[in-house]
Amino acid sequence: MASSSPSKGIKRDRDGMNVDGSHQLSNTKESFLNKFYVSFVNDAIEKKKEGESGPYEELISQFTSTGVHEYDKLKPWLDALANVISHLDKSHLPLVEAIMSLAWTISSPSFVSTYMAFVSMLISAHPQYTKLLLAKVIKGLTHQAGSKALENVEHVPENERLTRRIVFDRLHGLLNKLLDLVPTLPSLLQPILIRHFPHKRENKVQQVTYMRNLLSIISYCPALTDEIFGLIIDRTIQIDVEIQVELDDLDEELEDETEAIFENEPDIFERSVDRTYSDEESSDDSDDEFGFLSDLSSDDGLSDNGSQEAPMQVSAIKDLVQKLDGMLYMIFEYLDKSVRNQEVQLDQFSTLLSVFERTILPTFRSRYTQFILFKYSSYNAHFADIFQGMLLSKAMFQNEEPSVTRVVAASYLASYVSRAKFIDANATKHVVGLMCDYIANELDNIPQPITNFRLNTYSVWYAIVQAVFYIFCFRWRDLMLANDDETVFDHAEALPTGSKTWISGLDVLQRAILSPLNPLKVCASTVVNQFAKVSQFAGFLYCHSIIESNKRSDVTPATMASLTSSLLGVTPGQNAESQQKDTQTRSLAVTKNNGSEIELDSFFPFDPYRLPRTQKFIDDIYRNWDEVAINTGEEDESDEESEQMSKSNPSQSLGKSLDAMSISPIRDGGVLSMYR
Repeated sequence: MASSSPSKGIKRDRDGMNVDGSHQLSNTKESFLNKFYVSFVNDAIEKKKEGESGPYEELISQFTSTGVHEYDKLKPWLDALANVISHLDKSHLPLVEAIMSLAWTISSPSFVSTYMAFVSMLISAHPQYTKLLLAKVIKGLTHQAGSKALENVEHVPENERLTRRIVFDRLHGLLNKLLDLVPTLPSLLQPILIRHFPHKRENKVQQVTYMRNLLSIISYCPALTDEIFGLIIDRTIQIDVEIQVELDDLDEELEDETEAIFENEPDIFERSVDRTYSDEESSDDSDDEFGFLSDLSSDDGLSDNGSQEAPMQVSAIKDLVQKLDGMLYMIFEYLDKSVRNQEVQLDQFSTLLSVFERTILPTFRSRYTQFILFKYSSYNAHFADIFQGMLLSKAMFQNEEPSVTRVVAASYLASYVSRAKFIDANATKHVVGLMCDYIANELDNIPQPITNFRLNTYSVWYAIVQAVFYIFCFRWRDLMLANDDETVFDHAEALPTGSKTWISGLDVLQRAILSPLNPLKVCASTVVNQFAKVSQFAGFLYCHSIIESNKRSDVTPATMASLTSSLLGVTPGQNAESQQKDTQTRSLAVTKNNGSEIELDSFFPFDPYRLPRTQKFIDDIYRNWDEVAINTGEEDESDEESEQMSKSNPSQSLGKSLDAMSISPIRDGGVLSMYR
């Protein structure tokens, strides 16, 4: 005789009380009822083996048809199933799926406790269900999954409201418990974490919610630190590279609106789970919404196809900026808190450095994601030394690396040393000294004469020279040898050329400039022009004459021979014989590529940080150009000319002075494009 479901005819509230308000069932009745549940479960399982599915289907329906507000009625069912846990093999997958699909995270605390105990027993007895459970748990950490679970939830009284923080804490509690049960859990988790990361088109709330939950996992599962940071940075940089316009070019109204939104933003995790907020709506996945992004890499940034398109473009850019700003805020805030733990500092930095090498460094159009390393290395001078050492090694000594990687590493090093306030004068001297040694060694190995000149053969050398030019513009005061007269560093007026003493090896720049490779012709014109201005002002070198000569395409060895050290304004560091040897073949470096001038790309990844909300994490450790810019009567005029040139032909100028230099898409014909 088949047992009937013990829940039929018994009406109780969530606390186990009869609906008529009578006292709780006596221990005898409770014991009898529990035996009844166990009997029904055993009978259903046995009859399923015999081919009779009626009781078994009724058992499953208990979990599929019960509303969230009645989940406490399921507690005796889970207790009964716990008695036959060993029988719940893969043949009972429908029942297990029904149990794992329950919206248990928004139920009563007592049911949460019962549920977690049951699934832990289930995984211990049947590890094959681990992936299924992990998929449910990780999906629950997404903002969208939580919203869908609440669609059928009735109104919750004010004093019983759940916040998303409580819901997510319950999921993390279960995940932490499973880690103790399944030693291989981290390896199982990684692909599931990747699969459930919101698409880059999803809104900021969904991105930040999932990212915040991933960072929480690190606290109790440190084995996944590298994988989680790698995933987060990879998804952040995907959004980063979509922003192909300068934020300074956007209307001030847009910037003000963005700041206002962030200023009034509530903590997402403190929101009530039974309410829907305007910024939680799913993003439109249509291609039309983001179709304009392919046009944003044009010279003028925004399309001129008509006034009707501009608002749509600006709106989409604003959405990207807010999304990226929110994601980076989550990362910076997490790092600021976690760095206080001395025990994890070095391991965390090693993880970030590893992620930088494999994800950030190869991404040429990233504008802001790399500031994660910039910020973290500021916490400890040792971290800054390691970061500089890695970049130096990759740029100058790792010959097995692709040339394009070495070129980019040199640009990162130049930008880092120039912009980081926490890099002191001694560190700057050391880095520049090593780069000058490299420049000198390569010059010593140049074949004489040079035949069949190819720019990509010397691309790394040019990148190192350009890096020294760039650093000099920012840190030339630190490259001087100090003397008793401290007024040397005030520089109210330009110093006489050649009048001061510089660090050992820096004079190799004169030799490089006069060499057949002619870096003033090949390095980015914006960097070269600024270096010439600063170098003359600082009394180091005068190289305007060579720059003017380079503007003419008919530079020959004969004309170059007439450009002696007097044009440079400094006594040559090399003898007359070696100088003559260098200038004999110098014209070979002044070549054209398919009729267009060859010029090294200007790629300086730590250009000014413009994201409004996260800018506060960078400002205090960042050196702006106006802090070190020289004071000349020509500066305003030069900057104005540069700005006008930028408007008329952006490929010829990157904006006002060095502070306007930005990471732009690789130009056809540029040195980096040779390695595509």
